[in-house]
Amino acid sequence: MRVRDQDNCIIWFNGPSRNALLDLPHHFTEIGCNYILQDRRVDHVVAYDARVVNTVPATEGVQRWSTRSGGFTDWPRGWSEVRMPTYRRPEQSGTLAVALADQLRFRRLWILGCDWGINTKTIYDYGCGRSARKHTNSQKRLMEHWAQRLDIHVVADETRDVSVPHITQVQFREWYQDQLG
Repeated sequence: MRVRDQDNCIIWFNGPSRNALLDLPHHFTEIGCNYILQDRRVDHVVAYDARVVNTVPATEGVQRWSTRSGGFTDWPRGWSEVRMPTYRRPEQSGTLAVALADQLRFRRLWILGCDWGINTKTIYDYGCGRSARKHTNSQKRLMEHWAQRLDIHVVADETRDVSVPHITQVQFREWYQDQLG
């Protein structure tokens, strides 16, 4: 059975492993984190931190999203709010992107560039030194919570430090190609 396109969502985290997949044709709705538009056109951009939000330009056809937890004094003009219960609060852009996919009612999520437990590197320079560890216990639990009701797959050739299903990049490319027809 073929899955309807509106059921699937591609989520681009900022880990270096995602670079090998940037050449995929745009077929499903895509959500990217922070400065993703430097590398790939997506449908939605999420940013958690106020200092990042203030530097992501408005782009025609791209909806920008953040959260009130991001440290704003005033809500940023042109940004929409990802709404979620306070007891399930993302603490960084990757999990905020998953929260947005849930809010938009996608049921099958493909997460690319989630390098949790492999390294703390990020693709982008945020001008503040080394990136903090992204996969805290609360963020891992949050992902595991979503995985109980959403069909989440982390696309990675090595197992990541999060208890959700994994699929290799080769397997994902094969599945993706099948969806293109």
